Amino acid sequence: MTDAPPPPPAPPGTEEVLDVEEASEHDESSEEPEGEAEAAKVDEEYNAWVEDTVPVMYGFVNSTKFKEEDSLFDVCWVPWKGDYTPSSTRYVGNTLGRPSTLLLGGSQGIHITETVVPTDFLTGLHGGDPRSKNYDDTRAITKLIRTIPLPSPAEKLTLLPQNPDVVAVKEQSGSIHVYSKLSEADSCGPRVTLTGHEGRGFGLEFSPFSERVLASGGWDGKVKIWDTTKGDLTNTFTSEKEIGGVSWSKSSPNVLASTGDDNFISLWDTREGSKTPLQRSPVLPTSSSEFFCVTTIAYLPDTTPTFGSYIVTGDTHGQINTWDVRKMETPVLTIEGEGQITCMRWTTGGGDEDKNRVLTGYADGKVELFDLTESTDNTDECLLGTHYGHKAQCEAITSSPSPSMMADGCVASVDGDGIVQVWRFNEMILDPAHGFNDDFEILNASRLFQQ
Repeated sequence: MTDAPPPPPAPPGTEEVLDVEEASEHDESSEEPEGEAEAAKVDEEYNAWVEDTVPVMYGFVNSTKFKEEDSLFDVCWVPWKGDYTPSSTRYVGNTLGRPSTLLLGGSQGIHITETVVPTDFLTGLHGGDPRSKNYDDTRAITKLIRTIPLPSPAEKLTLLPQNPDVVAVKEQSGSIHVYSKLSEADSCGPRVTLTGHEGRGFGLEFSPFSERVLASGGWDGKVKIWDTTKGDLTNTFTSEKEIGGVSWSKSSPNVLASTGDDNFISLWDTREGSKTPLQRSPVLPTSSSEFFCVTTIAYLPDTTPTFGSYIVTGDTHGQINTWDVRKMETPVLTIEGEGQITCMRWTTGGGDEDKNRVLTGYADGKVELFDLTESTDNTDECLLGTHYGHKAQCEAITSSPSPSMMADGCVASVDGDGIVQVWRFNEMILDPAHGFNDDFEILNASRLFQQ
C-alpha cells in the first residue's frame, strides 16, 4: 500500500494566518512536558490580559502568524510614499483604511506584508463620534504579500532612510546582503554582498546622511563601515569584546555609537584614517549580583544639535539609561525596568511628544512605552503602558513613521514564535492629559483582540 501523495502547495497569497487562539494552541502543543506548569502560568496571564486589559487600554491589537515553522527576528515599517497606490483587492469591505507596509525578517526570508487599520478607528481617534460606527464588524488586518528567500539564516535587517526600497540583511555567517529594490529582490537577488565579519552580530544601520554608507557590528568585536555602492570596506574599528549594537548620530555626520559586552559606549569618527574612539563611557550596573551586558543602543532621531546628542541604552538588568554625548560621565536619566532588554526603539510619530518616547522589548515578551521627558528616575512616572501580547521573547519593535498611512502611536512587534503584532494604545495612555471620557470608553470597551 503506497502512501497518499502530499497535498498541493497553497496558491500565492493564501498563506495560513492564525488568530490569537490558534497561535496560542500552537504554542502550547510545542511545549516540553517539564515546561507545562510555566506555560500554563503564561497562558493564564495572557488570557487575563486579553479579557481585562485590551478592551480598556487599546485602540486595536492585531496578531498574526504566517508560517508554522517560521521565527521572526526583525521588523521595519516602510515610510509611506505619496505615489503609492495599493491594489483594491487588499481591502476588506469599506471599513478599512489604506495599507501600510511592514518588512519582517524571518527564518524563511524577508516577508513583505501590508497592515490595514479600520478607518472608523481613525475617525474616532481624530474627533469623530465612535458611537456612530459598528465596531464589532471592523478588524485590523495584516496580510502577507510575498516572501524574499535568503541564501542562509539571517538575524538583522535595516532600511535605507532616504530610500526604503533599499534594504540590508545580515546573515548569521557575518555576510551582509544589500537589495536595491524590494520589488525586484526575489528575482534579481542582492545588489551587493559584503563580507568581512567572522560570525554573528546584531549591529546594522544605514547612515542618515549618505545613501551609500552602512555600519555593522559583530561578535568578532569589529565595527565596520561600508560603501554599499562599490561594495568596499572603508573603515574598521576594534573593540575588546563583542559588539551588541550600532547607531548613527542623526545630527552629526560621520559620528557612530556602538556598545556591547565591554559595557562601554564608544563614539567613532567614521572617516577614513580614524581608528580610536572620540569618546568612551562605561555603563555601570546598579547590582553586581547577576551577569550584566549592554544589549542595545539608539541615538534620538532628532536632527538638531541639542536634542540630537541624546542616546539611550538598554541592558540585561533592565536599565534604561539616557546619555548626553556632550557630557557622558554619567547618564542624565536612569529608569529601572524589570527583565532583560532585548530591543529598543525611539518612537517616530509626527507629534512633539513622540520625540522623547522609547519602546523597550524584553526577553519575557513584554513591551513597555516610556516617556523620557520626565525629570525623574521614578519608573512608574515615566512608564506610559505595558504590552503583554507576546508569549515568546520580543525580538524587535518599531513604530509607525511619519508620514504614514497609520495613526501616530501604532507599534509593530515580533517574537521568536513567528508572531507579528500591530497595536496601538488608546489616548488615555498616549495622552494622559486627555482623560478617560465616554467616547473613548465606548471606543475601547467594544474592541476585541483582533485576529
